[in-house]
Amino acid sequence: MSDPNQAPLAERRQNPGLRALFEEAYARVEACFDPKQTWGGLPLEHIAFRMLREAYPQMPPQEVRLLVGALLRVFRERHHEQVRATA
Repeated sequence: MSDPNQAPLAERRQNPGLRALFEEAYARVEACFDPKQTWGGLPLEHIAFRMLREAYPQMPPQEVRLLVGALLRVFRERHHEQVRATA
């Protein structure tokens, strides 16, 4: 239960445009984070980076790296049983 007298939390996100495309980007690269999908035993996170660079060429590489990291965290949260089973 929240306290009605408590002030609302301030928005911490600095890039609302990136937040707007988050779910779209997640749908594009979700398969790259599947632990069953590997290339020579290595995860496909680098493929996710390349896919997003191609899909969003206007986005700086540093921002794409941050996005891939955030997408990977969300994948692990949403699929924690699957990720834990392969670890």
